[in-house]
Amino acid sequence: MTETKFLCGFAHRSGTVVGVASGTLVAMYVIDLVGKISPDLKPFRVVSAFRYYGSAIQNGLDWAHVATLTATALALTIAGTEMFQRRDIL
Repeated sequence: MTETKFLCGFAHRSGTVVGVASGTLVAMYVIDLVGKISPDLKPFRVVSAFRYYGSAIQNGLDWAHVATLTATALALTIAGTEMFQRRDIL
């Protein structure tokens, strides 16, 4: 998970990092689910990674969405690597 490495630059405890990363995934899933159910909340689905997965088995891959997820993962990995190298080891 790329957000885990990103969070390691801020937190010094693995439990905190895993908890925040897991909570983020659950929140993104709930946002995607609620956005599918309620038309008023549909614009908020943009922040969920689950929106970009879509239904690849039925409709095939949307390469723009694949590129978006890959670029986001790459950006978080680069930022996390930089922050992790600069932190003080306790």
